[in-house]
Amino acid sequence: IKEYYKTWYVPNNMAICVSGDFDPDQMITTIHRHFGDMQPNPNLPALPVTTETPITAPIVREVLGPDAESVAIGWRFPGIATKDFETLTILSRILYNGKAGLIDLDLNQQQKVLGASVYASGMTDYSFLMAQARPKANQTLEQVKDLILAEVEKLKAGDFDEKMLQATINNFKLTEMYQLERNWARADMFVSAFIHGVDWKNKVTSMDRMSAITKADVVAFANNYLKDNYAVIYKKQGKDPNEKKMDKPSITPIVMNRD
Repeated sequence: IKEYYKTWYVPNNMAICVSGDFDPDQMITTIHRHFGDMQPNPNLPALPVTTETPITAPIVREVLGPDAESVAIGWRFPGIATKDFETLTILSRILYNGKAGLIDLDLNQQQKVLGASVYASGMTDYSFLMAQARPKANQTLEQVKDLILAEVEKLKAGDFDEKMLQATINNFKLTEMYQLERNWARADMFVSAFIHGVDWKNKVTSMDRMSAITKADVVAFANNYLKDNYAVIYKKQGKDPNEKKMDKPSITPIVMNRD
């Protein structure tokens, strides 16, 4: 643990991100007082690059446990520093945004499942799109999976209102505008760009590129990435056969004689 800390927790591998109404000279003095004695690591190693084998057919897994049944489907995408993640973010909101996405309208509001949602998450090496849903009574998890994949196929066919795309972009603009009124959000924007290796020029112009995304772009992107290259997890109720039982501790009686 000490060696790990000494290797990575060094000034040439960190950033101090601040935002607010402060005096720059005073801030430099404060930073120097608290961090000035830290020494850089001249032998800072390069971060390891993870390369996963492409998924060419659905990966199916089953999990057993006492919780309610559910199904999760995930697709792998390029990392957060790519332009693909911006399109993925738009695509995820067209599928589900809590109000008027394809899954909102076709599955949740029509009560075809007990509850379904979709979200995109960006990380440095890879990002992912995750769809989750719970079945109704007497509905199989396979049926729920098929309903979700049918909505994905509608997306790939362009079977959605183009107004949804513009509304999604407008919501992102509004959210960003509100967030950037807050110091913590601006500082967090610096942090996110730093830890994910996103060039700052690309970070601040991301919304401009997202605003230029068209319906044709989304459809082409969906057809390129959303194939049978997913993993599906069926969470079923039952006792996990791999669950290990703890052995009962053996008790050795101790006889004490009082002399």
